[in-house]
Amino acid sequence: MSLVVGTRLGPYEIQSAIGAGGMGEVYRARDTKLDRDVALKVLPDHFAADSERLARFKREAKVVASLNHPNIAHVYGLEEAAPLSGTGQGAVRAIVMELVEGATLADRITRGAIPLEEALPIARQIAEALEAAHERGIIHRDLKPANIKVRDEGTVKVLDFGLAKALDPGGSSEVDAANSPTLTSPATQMGVILGTAAYMSPEQAKGRPVDKRTDVWAFGCVLYEMLTGRRAFAGDDVSDTLASILMKDPDWSALPANVPLGVRKLLRRCLERDRRRRLDSVADARLEIDDATSDEFAGGDATSRSPSSRVTSLALVAVSLLATILAAWGWLRSVPEVARPVRFTIPVPEGHLMFAGEGPRLALSADGSSVAWVSNDGFLHVRRLDEFDSRRLDGTERAESPFFSPDGRWIGFARNGGLHKIGVDGGPVIEIRGVTGTEIGVGAQWHSSGVIVYTPFGGSAGVWSVPEEGGTPSQLVTRRPDELQTTWPQLLDEDKLLLYSAGSGGTSFSQTKTFLTDLGTGDRFQLAEGGTYARYVATGHVVYTDGAGTVFARPVDLTARRATGPPFPVQAGVRVAYWNTGAASLQVSPSGTAAFVLGSTHALHRIGWVNRTGRITGYLGGPLTAEDLRLSPDGTRLLTYFYTPDDADLWMIDVRNGHTTRLTDAAGWEWRGVWSPDGKRVAHQGAVEGRQALFVRDAAPGRPSVQVLASDTDLWTDSWSPDGRWVAYAESSGKGKRNVYAADMENVGRKMPIAETNADEFDARFAPGGEVVAYVSDDEIVVASFPDLGWRRTISKGGGLSPRWSPRGDELLYWQGTALVSHAWKPDTPQEFGPPRVLFTRLEQQMEVTRYWDVDRDGQRFLVVLANPDAPARQIHVDTDWFGRLKQAAGVR
Repeated sequence: MSLVVGTRLGPYEIQSAIGAGGMGEVYRARDTKLDRDVALKVLPDHFAADSERLARFKREAKVVASLNHPNIAHVYGLEEAAPLSGTGQGAVRAIVMELVEGATLADRITRGAIPLEEALPIARQIAEALEAAHERGIIHRDLKPANIKVRDEGTVKVLDFGLAKALDPGGSSEVDAANSPTLTSPATQMGVILGTAAYMSPEQAKGRPVDKRTDVWAFGCVLYEMLTGRRAFAGDDVSDTLASILMKDPDWSALPANVPLGVRKLLRRCLERDRRRRLDSVADARLEIDDATSDEFAGGDATSRSPSSRVTSLALVAVSLLATILAAWGWLRSVPEVARPVRFTIPVPEGHLMFAGEGPRLALSADGSSVAWVSNDGFLHVRRLDEFDSRRLDGTERAESPFFSPDGRWIGFARNGGLHKIGVDGGPVIEIRGVTGTEIGVGAQWHSSGVIVYTPFGGSAGVWSVPEEGGTPSQLVTRRPDELQTTWPQLLDEDKLLLYSAGSGGTSFSQTKTFLTDLGTGDRFQLAEGGTYARYVATGHVVYTDGAGTVFARPVDLTARRATGPPFPVQAGVRVAYWNTGAASLQVSPSGTAAFVLGSTHALHRIGWVNRTGRITGYLGGPLTAEDLRLSPDGTRLLTYFYTPDDADLWMIDVRNGHTTRLTDAAGWEWRGVWSPDGKRVAHQGAVEGRQALFVRDAAPGRPSVQVLASDTDLWTDSWSPDGRWVAYAESSGKGKRNVYAADMENVGRKMPIAETNADEFDARFAPGGEVVAYVSDDEIVVASFPDLGWRRTISKGGGLSPRWSPRGDELLYWQGTALVSHAWKPDTPQEFGPPRVLFTRLEQQMEVTRYWDVDRDGQRFLVVLANPDAPARQIHVDTDWFGRLKQAAGVR
């Protein structure tokens, strides 16, 4: 709304327009009653149409008007008037404020950095204004140089106290980037937008509740800018600026050499992202400035002394003498505060291995201060880089795909099809409600916006997000028909852009591409090809890994949504955790610290025999990378699948002599094979033109596989019925869960549901000698009659996974936590099960994944996938200047 010069608004005669701000037009006016000049800030038109918002604004404005401090521009009141004649506008509402002459602090900074002796008195007055407001329970919320005026005689006036909250559309206690009055005004120019964003605290940028520590953060931004002439957090647009606030530290080397040590410490305390560690009170900041000012004008060397303490005269003389000597030798000069690169290794505790597994087993906190990993004992371990020892986090057994919260206080991980979190120092494990299908672990990221993005079911169900406290998941990206997987999501640009990998076939990643999707428009842009596990890093590159473990980097422009140069290798020999999905054992923090594991992925497993007491009695063959063990009906052959750098194939191992035979040899994936009842055929899953499919073939090399049916989502072959007619398999519902079906081997293409509900159902196993099937439903073991499905019964109590029937048909076994549980059972009384009996607990530091096991023909021993104790994975490498390595690889000096 604009006013015409010469018109009146109540007793106020408009003299001139002063300017426009995010909160409305500002005019110079004359108060004809009190004979004084005032400033009128006219509120936007949309206020008139929102009576509730207007009433709230009046209440807030009255509180702000109660402030009476020499460094705060006073609010005199509110003026309301009917529509002005001839303007065609609605009712006019304006804040009547003290007219403060002089330039803003922003105008002063445009001329360059402010000398220390001038900046500190200004900062002290700003602190006094904030202190007075905080004592009345008023938070500024929009402190920035443009809201601070400095009169010619040096008096500071802080403007617009509390108006950010008063104008907040939601009336909440927080003002985020989208709802800030300065950001949402149609009249706002780009410079003003950046002006507000650059001073937002991390909690404001995330839309979280704020308190007085938000003003402490903004105060630190303003003081830094006064001393350096540049913003502490800058970017080309709002998203870049907010990303800088959330991920980067100010350039401390930009501070002039004469800035006292106490002021430097003060700035770091004010600009601490974790507000629990931030300076608690602006009064403390004022005291620090007082001490620094006293030292400065007393002639002491404030750069080498803590301003919070007083030194004796003798110490002052000593410091002065030392400074004189150093100056004489030419050693006293400005030295930038640049940390030296440090490279070291973290040894994995004795008896443990840094194992590759199915998903990423390594995580690094955003500030690069803590590393977490999953050892071959199945538990999460964490090591702070400033400590000597790592700690095992109890309660995290069977963890996969660890990831840190943005503040580093929590570690999230996948387990039993869901997502969980635990405090970095341990404590109870908390389930993130609403998430299913994450057991294969192909990526999860905890974003600063308060959501977790993840890819369930091996990436076949697309990319999803869930609130960090749990809730109903939302699908962000749908897997396209010509792609097998969408994996490793990374949310960027204040949750507007999503980076992820998408594979269309093969395990060498030659057909895997890196995409950037605009979540607002749905447009997708290709950034790289030929690698997986892509991550955007703060240098402006996307880094990704090929099947051989070489890390590549490619410069990209997120704003233009494109790559700006060719890829180049950065580092070789990084372990790739899973050939299928390509989790590289490399994590890079926004600060440039990296943690990684070197070495080949192969020879990480051994297949071992375990008796019913849990003792390892022998091994089958040598070291290899094998998964999904299936013993033949006669017990002489083991069906499994091996990964190579190029593909995955089904193999048979002769149990008697360990001799291996490749069963399939086609390009792409052939895996998860199951035996026919007579042992003459094998059903397995594979891929055809980007679709998952179920195949059947003879159990002999060189024979072709025949497709039985295909799926638009994803499927997993589970077992073959004793009568030979049905093959049970799980299929993704496309909604973050699975259902169980039976494919009819006598009528190709026909299927019937076994379990098709809202639960997550998978891993179906037909019982030998009985018309019964067991399967997992939301982490419980359910048994149902088949094919009539006339009855169902939940067998487990307290969770269960990986059901197996004894080949003799006398018991049902499954894993419950770390324990192998057995129930006695007879085919002639199929609904009756004996009480649960624990055979043994999981093989500590030996057994790799509980679903990779099978029962021998006599039921007295089990084949399990064990960790290979000789695998070279006993240390984690840490590089505090991995960005330097990247720049060197790019040829930047």
